[in-house]
Amino acid sequence: MEAFRIPHLPSAAYYIPNFITKDEEEALLAKVYAAPKPKWVTLSRRRLQNWGKYCLTVDGVRGVPSARGTLLEPLPAWLTWPVQRLVEQGVFPADAPANHCLVNEYLPGQGIMPHEDGPFYLPCVATISLGSHTVLDLYPPQEQSHRDGCGENGCESDSAHARLPAASLLLERRSLFVQCDDVYRSYMHGIAERAEDDLANTDGTLLLPPPQAAIQERSTRVSLTYRRVAKAIRSPMLFRR
Repeated sequence: MEAFRIPHLPSAAYYIPNFITKDEEEALLAKVYAAPKPKWVTLSRRRLQNWGKYCLTVDGVRGVPSARGTLLEPLPAWLTWPVQRLVEQGVFPADAPANHCLVNEYLPGQGIMPHEDGPFYLPCVATISLGSHTVLDLYPPQEQSHRDGCGENGCESDSAHARLPAASLLLERRSLFVQCDDVYRSYMHGIAERAEDDLANTDGTLLLPPPQAAIQERSTRVSLTYRRVAKAIRSPMLFRR
């Protein structure tokens, strides 16, 4: 992984272009859109699917992390082969592979406000981009008191938009982006809501890799975000019903 480390950032962030092939991208997208309609959750800025866990909460909400622990359900087969590739690449250890995948769909002009992923996952997240590029902004640490909407599931911050990002990273389709350790724990990450990206105007921030065109229009992007739930409860009997 060291060959793919992004320089000038704390420990650690990595970028691997063409992590998957075009055929693999097409197969994954076909499976995403073949999922049952109830699997989709529609939010104000995007819609998503939550795969790989069933959380124990007082109200029994499925797919929401809980301090009481997370009852795992297996990932479907079509999301499992990337897990093995992430292990082979050295992103996750063989004895602690990713066990959760969040599938996000972003239409052109959609994004997500700066946020952290929260304490219920081990400090490593791997994101595969399908269908389109995007530009991911990383925001430097700020005082906890200055963060908006902090809770069990992490923090979000509208105020981060007022600051320049520490880095703006071009994530190409079929690429893999990995953030671990200090970058995971301390930095917020977000995607600006715009339909195109002016890659020649980066305000001096880091941009990877060198763009082929100054203006790149976004199309529909699907991201597969793999993580490992830190506190997992195994109960296979529950899933035999």
